[in-house]
This record gives sequence, structure tokens and C-alpha cells, in this order.
Amino acid sequence: MNTRSLAPLILSMTCAASASFGAPNDALAQAKVSLEEVITSAREQHPALEAARLEVEAARAKERDAQGAFDLQLESNAQVYPLGKKPYSVLDFRLNQPLPYWGIHVFGGWHNSLGTIPDYKDQWYQAPNKKYLGVYKTTPDPGAAGKLHAGAAVPLLRDRATDKRRNKLEQVRAKIDEAQAKAQKKRLAIELKAAESYFYWLASARMVEVAEQLIDRAETNQAQIEERIARGELAEIYASENRLYLLKRQSKLVDVERKLSTSANKLSLFLRAGETGDPVSPVPDSAPESWPKLNVPTLDETVALAEQAATSLPEWVALDAKRRAIELEVALATNTALPRLDLTMTVGQKLKKDSYLDGFVGFGFSSPLQRRQARGQADSAEAKMRSVEAKMQLVRETTVANARGAWFELDAAKKQVEIAAEQLMLAKRLEDAEREKFMMGGSTLFVVNARELTTAKTSMDLIEAQRALHTAHARYNVTLGLSPDAAE
Repeated sequence: MNTRSLAPLILSMTCAASASFGAPNDALAQAKVSLEEVITSAREQHPALEAARLEVEAARAKERDAQGAFDLQLESNAQVYPLGKKPYSVLDFRLNQPLPYWGIHVFGGWHNSLGTIPDYKDQWYQAPNKKYLGVYKTTPDPGAAGKLHAGAAVPLLRDRATDKRRNKLEQVRAKIDEAQAKAQKKRLAIELKAAESYFYWLASARMVEVAEQLIDRAETNQAQIEERIARGELAEIYASENRLYLLKRQSKLVDVERKLSTSANKLSLFLRAGETGDPVSPVPDSAPESWPKLNVPTLDETVALAEQAATSLPEWVALDAKRRAIELEVALATNTALPRLDLTMTVGQKLKKDSYLDGFVGFGFSSPLQRRQARGQADSAEAKMRSVEAKMQLVRETTVANARGAWFELDAAKKQVEIAAEQLMLAKRLEDAEREKFMMGGSTLFVVNARELTTAKTSMDLIEAQRALHTAHARYNVTLGLSPDAAE
């Protein structure tokens, strides 16, 4: 019976138990899995990012809603005045189009009347921010088939620089930018979790290899000990002693294989099938043979990168969108405080032979005297503006501080890898020397086992140091607003 038969059995049972969540036998799981592949899969198919994208779409839908305020309007009006000295009726159809430029409204339409309209209703119109109702004749004109009219209403003070329609549209667009920034922040967080899960899985796969090599070494020792016992060079107790060491190493293998199965299960949240988007649990053989390449910049380079990246980070972009929204509030409050001075121009022509153009130009004026509403809105917006600007300054300063901290962690992790690599080299040298002494009768099996365990532990320490280094590098990238798999 193979001395390692129990460990694969337990691993296969663990994979079977998680079959409903991942797909260990999938073609994607069988291939070598790279960090870039995991992050791309998470970016495109992770449910949390899909939810963030839908929130952006919801914000865009509100933009279309705000654009509806500029839709072309068809209006009609029919009035009958049956009482009085001379009864009359009025029929009016018109199109009204608000423009997104300078608050201008253009309009045009057709109207007709029956009977005689009193003189005091000759110029029947309202302010341009409401409705234009047209100009009607005061005497019957049986030969005319109504009258066509067109015109424009132009605000000269209030509503010229901005108005509620345009302000609302720009507010919604600022909300879209804020939603996109939040989605970007969520994407970086998910990608970082994907990278951390990938490195934990890769380290677990490496540790399984070390544990298997340790068992191979114990099995080799067992065979050599049994040969020496047969030749009478060693006592029988040595075979039992080595068998005990072998069983302990098998127990360690079961433990690290359990960790590998757990890490693969967690990684399946980010590694997904292309067509269905279902989670995929990678098999141990799909682990690459080497760690991803990375470059560690200097501290001065890091600070310079952080200063440049601060204004493009999702946190800063979201605050900048809020700042723009508050600026729009200030602009609207300033607009409310202005007096209204509107220019209205119309032209018209009867649908009758030999008819002529007529029209008029009018001005309308109104003004709030106390302006308390506008002042209150402006003061509130100014206070919110100062708050947001302070937060933006804090983001810039925090970005540089966080980048320094990430660099310190990265530099320390790099040094730990170098130290662990040197320790492993020395541990292997001592192990080889101790085994030679044992074969020559100058050492004991207990000491050889201790040397082998030291080498294995040092190997795992190096693997853990590599995992910490690559995880620190991923966090460093995210601190600068980069994807975790960025090389620099």
C-alpha cells in the first residue's frame, strides 16, 4: 500500500464535497491559472461588480429622465365664452421647445377663433417660463383659416446662466461620476481580494509540494534503513522510529492539502467560467511553477507616484463629483437671487390670401425683494463646499501616507524573502551533511529527521514570505489606484 494514499483520498473527498460550488474538473481549472486570468475573470463576472455596474446604469437612467425636461411639448387649448355681449371661442395648438442654451424657449403653432375677442385680451400671453398662448384677432375674419405663429422667449438675467432644468441635468451627471467612482473603488477592492486569494492558493500548492517531498525523503530513508538492518548495520528499532516520522509527515500533508482545498474553494469566487460565470475551483496541478514577476520602486518614486495618483483615485473623484454638485447648488441659489427680465418675440401670419406678417416684442420684469431663500441656499452650499474641499485635501495627504506605508511593507517583505532564501540554502547544506554522517554511522536518525524538518519548515517559510511579498505588492498597487496585477 502506498504510504501517501490517505492524503489524496481526503483531498478528493474535499473536492467532491465542494463540487456544487466549484468545478474542479473544468477545462479552465485544469489549465495553468495566472494572476491576470483571475483578476480579469473577477473584473468581468464577479456579482458584486455587476451590482456596481447596475448602479451606474441606474444613474444614467436618471440622466435620461433629466433630459426629458427638454423634450418637445405639444400643447393645446380650447376655450368657449358663451356669455357676454358677443360670445366667442378660441382654439390653439402649439409646440414648445426649451433649449439647453441660455434658458431660451422657442415655440410655434396655430390658432383660430370664432366671434369677436374683446380688446383687453388682444395680447394674451404669459411669462416665457410658463406658456405662450398667442395673439388673437379682435374682429371676425371669415376668410382666414386661422393663424400661424412662432417666437422665442429669452431670459436676460435670471435663468440665463442656469435654471432648474439645466441645473438638474448637471447634478445628475455629477451623480453619474460619483457612481462610477464608487464602482471603481469596488472593482479595486474585489481585484485585491482576488489577488490575495490567488497568492494564498499558490502558496498552499507550493507547501503541498514541500510536504510531498518530505514524505518522499522519509520513504527513501525507510528503504535505506531496512537495507542496513538486513545487513546487520542497524537495529530494528530504527525502522520503527523512521516509520513514526513518516506518519507525522503524512499528517502534515493532509493538513496542507486541506488548506489547498480551502484556498481553491475561496479562489473560485473570483475565477469563473467564461460562458456561464459559474465559480471554478482550480486543481492543484493548475498552479504555475513560478511566482509572478514584480518590480519594487524606490520610496522617492513611490511618493511621486502617489502625488500624481491622488487626484485620480476613486475616493478623490467621488468627492470631486460632490464638489461639482455643490457648485451647481451655489449657481442655482445665485440665479434665484437675480431679478427676472425676459424678452419675448413673436411673429405670426394669417392663413389667408394677401395676408401679412405681424408680431410683437415684449419685456417682463419681476424681482424678489428680500432674497432670504437664495441667501439661505447659498450659505448652506458654501458650508458643504468647505467640508468637501477639506476631505479632498485629506485624501491627497492620506494617499501619500498610505503609499509610504505600503512601500515600507513591501520593502520589508522583499527583505524577508531574501533572508528566507539564504536560510533555506543553509538548511539544505546542513541536511545533506547530516545525512552523510548518518550513512557513515556518525549521526542518529533523530538528528537527520530534525534536519529534514528544518529544511521543510524553512522552505515553507520562504513560500510564506513570497506570498506576503506578492500580497504586499498587490496592496501597494491598489493604494496607487492601479490593478493588483500591475508589474510596477
